[in-house]
Amino acid sequence: MRLTTAFIAGLALSSGPVRDPQGKLIARFNSVWRLEAPGRWRIVFDKGADVCACDKPDKPDKP
Repeated sequence: MRLTTAFIAGLALSSGPVRDPQGKLIARFNSVWRLEAPGRWRIVFDKGADVCACDKPDKPDKP
């Protein structure tokens, strides 16, 4: 997990992997937190995105 903070605005960003019980990466999450009172953080935005399990296409040959 990664945590980035912006103390001036009282905001923080957390992001990281989501894994299934076997440890396979299945998604990533991003959350924005707001400091509401000393020591009290609240999530104001929470979004996840599935990880593409598709095969990457072959790169075409350049002419």
